[in-house]
Amino acid sequence: MAEKGNVLKKSVVIVVLVLLAGGLVFYLYINKDRNVVPQGFVMGNGRLEAIEVDIAAKLAGRLAEVLVKEGDFCEKNQIVARIDTTTLQSQLRQAEAEV
Repeated sequence: MAEKGNVLKKSVVIVVLVLLAGGLVFYLYINKDRNVVPQGFVMGNGRLEAIEVDIAAKLAGRLAEVLVKEGDFCEKNQIVARIDTTTLQSQLRQAEAEV
C-alpha cells in the first residue's frame, strides 16, 4: 500500500512538471513575436545629426543683433537673434494715439 502511495505521488509530480513545461512552451510561443519590428520600420543604433536647420520668425523685420555664429551649437529655446523693433514700437504708439 505504501508503494502505491509513492508511485501516485511520483506520477502527480511528473504530471505537474509536464504541465508546467507545457505552459512555459505555450507562453514562449505566444510572446515570440513581441519584439519584432513592424514591416516598413527599421531598427538600429546610432547618432542623428542635422546638417541644416531652417529658422523662421513670426514677424518679418530687420535683425538688430545676431547672438550666435554659423556652426555654433545651440540649446533648446536659446535666443539666436534679435529683431529691430523700432518700426513695431512706432506702429504701437500710433495705434495707441488713435485710441
